[in-house]
Amino acid sequence: MACDCQNSSTLTTGINGYNAFTVTTASYTQPAVNTNVTISVSNNSQYTGVWAVAGQTIYIDNGGYYIVVSSTATSLVVKYESDYATFNQALTASASTVATNKKVSPAGKKGTDSSNTASIIYAYNNLTGVGNSAAVGEDTLGSYTILASELDVNNDELDFYIFYDYFENERVTIRLKLGGSTIYTYNEVGALDTNNTLKIKVARISNTSQIWTIEKFSSDLTKISSYLFVDDTSSAATLSNANLFEITADNLSLGANQVVLKKLVIKKDNA
Repeated sequence: MACDCQNSSTLTTGINGYNAFTVTTASYTQPAVNTNVTISVSNNSQYTGVWAVAGQTIYIDNGGYYIVVSSTATSLVVKYESDYATFNQALTASASTVATNKKVSPAGKKGTDSSNTASIIYAYNNLTGVGNSAAVGEDTLGSYTILASELDVNNDELDFYIFYDYFENERVTIRLKLGGSTIYTYNEVGALDTNNTLKIKVARISNTSQIWTIEKFSSDLTKISSYLFVDDTSSAATLSNANLFEITADNLSLGANQVVLKKLVIKKDNA
């Protein structure tokens, strides 16, 4: 077939791109936090150092995350900040050797940690549980000593999740205590056995002032659930001291296990 030369065109070959990654060409010693280290890298092209500019975050295989201080075609001066310390040290402890021929690539800067993280500081879970004694009187079903360090900053909070069963048609007084003082009281009484949940939040206002919010949920044997109450109150425990939290059952008639605690979980929310 003859060429239609009038409609032909010549395409221009594009310029080759450059790699935004490299590899180390020598081992290096993992620096301490906020200390610089010079890392030798492969000279893939005259532009190797351009993508790794001062202030950029990079990642090195088996080394971790670093901030670039300066760069050339064959070397990078980097450091790692305290934000990356735990992660980097888990890979290679300070003063240990990171081997040669490790991949180097761009990375993102670590985000700011949440200021309201929660962690479990105590957990009791048992299907048998702890019940009140057969004698008339008050019994401690569950307790936890709150350390000074666990409510040490204003607006720190402790969340209590409590689950217990109530049996028999007899009145039992439930008390929530802190530092030996009764903070909140209510009565359990009813014709049906019930499963009950308390959600309690204790928030630090100052070293000698706390606000409590209490919610109670209940479910009878027919699985009909009720949101029984929500309330608030305050306490004046000195938080620079250790304080004992207690949930007690005051049995007003003879009979054991009218209230049985099966779960007490406490979480700390940091301000």
